[in-house]
Amino acid sequence: MQDIKGLDDIKLLVDAFYDKVLKDETIGYIFTDVAKINVKEHMPKMYAFWNASLFGEAGYKGNTVAKHIELNKKEALV
Repeated sequence: MQDIKGLDDIKLLVDAFYDKVLKDETIGYIFTDVAKINVKEHMPKMYAFWNASLFGEAGYKGNTVAKHIELNKKEALV
């Protein structure tokens, strides 16, 4: 296993995660039916979030806590 070194590695990891979680029988519906994410719109946001979080790169605009609080009101995430 290697360390995440940049945006290409972030994309690889995030894509693999979403490929798996969207098909998951237990929690996949939260992404598809509750949050109703549009994958084409959502993925660039996730790349930017992790790039900002891990490497301090500018580009992410959003409030992840507020988004998850709103989602939790629709479906308990705990």
